[in-house]
Amino acid sequence: MTRIDNLLGWIAAIYTRIAQAILVALVLGVLTQVVYRYVFGRSIIGLEELTKLGLIWLTFLTAAVLHRRRRHISVSALYDVMPASSQRLAEILTSLATIVLALFLSYQMNAVWGFMMLKSPVYHIPDTWFRSAPLAAFIPILLQECVNLAREVRARG
Repeated sequence: MTRIDNLLGWIAAIYTRIAQAILVALVLGVLTQVVYRYVFGRSIIGLEELTKLGLIWLTFLTAAVLHRRRRHISVSALYDVMPASSQRLAEILTSLATIVLALFLSYQMNAVWGFMMLKSPVYHIPDTWFRSAPLAAFIPILLQECVNLAREVRARG
């Protein structure tokens, strides 16, 4: 499990750098679009496509990073009122549910992969570039939950 955890740390570091680059590109792209619209009265053709692609990838890459760091959005009100033993059980059940959900969503992506033949209108970006972003998050999240579950079981073991 340590090797997988180290690999996930390395993936998270790479995802962080890619997400930072995407964020800078998005800010510069939107700023450029605003300047072009107000100064020249025109917009840059196709920038919306690139912005959409960047936002999708930014969302899923950072979701995987935040999940690894346990900084993702969670509702902890129920956990906060539970006794410690129930909290551990709830964490195990949450990990199992996350694993099942990630497997199910990955399976669904596989089932519809053949239908992703569309391309964006301006730059002809394949639909798979947009639709493969969730897999970039689901796989590390799935592996991270397996590591978390193994640690919890080992600690209780």
